[in-house]
Amino acid sequence: MELKRFVPSDVCLACSGCCRFAEAQSVWGPFFLFDEIRRLTEENLVPSCLFTHPDYAAGRGAWINLVEEDGQFLCPCLDTDRHTCRIYPHRPFDCRLYPFILVREGAGILLAVDEKCQYVQKQGAPATFNEHAAYLTQLLSGPQGTAFLRAHPGIVQDYPSDYRVFHALPQA
Repeated sequence: MELKRFVPSDVCLACSGCCRFAEAQSVWGPFFLFDEIRRLTEENLVPSCLFTHPDYAAGRGAWINLVEEDGQFLCPCLDTDRHTCRIYPHRPFDCRLYPFILVREGAGILLAVDEKCQYVQKQGAPATFNEHAAYLTQLLSGPQGTAFLRAHPGIVQDYPSDYRVFHALPQA
């Protein structure tokens, strides 16, 4: 599913906050859809051994295995020397959606924004947040978005509560 970019590329690629996690199994880690994993491995952009979760073996999406470095767990696609993503043009839906996230609440889905994102913190809550949230709500509430969410339930996660909710989405 194609998405309009929210965070400008130069800002995203210059950030040193994303792609670093406190735990090896972080819900904030990048989640890859099965088709994304297949494309990246077939094109030799990411080795398949980085996806060892049971959901991957079952033909569903999976989190990429994070790599420990200096007490942090990093996405293996992160080039730490340049603070850039090695697969940025091919990054997964989860990363393209960020700092917006899809949160599971009971049987429902919430569209929210991660308030830890440096871009979000610097920008505050301008009208562009509301505009982009409205765009995402319309896209994900329409027939194509509902079908996408139904086909990829793993993209909706149980995140901790440090996010700001924009809209509840129709159940997929």
